[in-house]
Amino acid sequence: MGIKKEPPQVTALCLEETVRFAGSEIPVRIEYPRLSGSGYAVRRINRFYAHAAAALLRFVRRTAGSKRRSPLDAVRAGFTVACCGARHLSLCRQITCRTHTDAPETLQLSETWDLQTGFLCQPYQFLPHRNLRALRKTAVDLAAAQADKSRSVQPASGYAARIRRSTDPKNYYVTDTEVFLFFPPGTLAPADEGVVTLRLARRADVSAPGKEAR
Repeated sequence: MGIKKEPPQVTALCLEETVRFAGSEIPVRIEYPRLSGSGYAVRRINRFYAHAAAALLRFVRRTAGSKRRSPLDAVRAGFTVACCGARHLSLCRQITCRTHTDAPETLQLSETWDLQTGFLCQPYQFLPHRNLRALRKTAVDLAAAQADKSRSVQPASGYAARIRRSTDPKNYYVTDTEVFLFFPPGTLAPADEGVVTLRLARRADVSAPGKEAR
């Protein structure tokens, strides 16, 4: 009998800095995940998130000093773990930027990793769909059904076409039983409604290899 591999522990590291520009102070707080353990996959994933956090901080510094953009008021980034098992890690990242003139904007990102290889997974590994076309068709059907039950997400002219255009195979995360496709604010509903999420049942037999992260 083989030894069962335990899932890694996910802890939060934090980058905090007060960026000063033209007499104003911009508080920046960036939380990013770090996995316990060793091995190529763990090192690769940890390096990815450390580099992403550092890149976001550099972006804030450049934006704060740009005369062509509204100075930022505050930036906060965090993450939530959707699934962490012996084989896969799936999490969402949220980056919220506030300016002096506009309403806060939140960008949602997600990654699902193969913990054996350190590569990013494709959503088709967790679904019966084998290509983007099939995934888009299912998204159209699910969104139409959800719109029938919701007053906030109402189909309009070109609604199905917007879903097909907006279905991005990178915008998903998984739990132990479900796959969540998400759409940025303003694509399927008014921007102030936030992110729209569609839920699909997850396949039980997940064994296909992941795709290398870039």
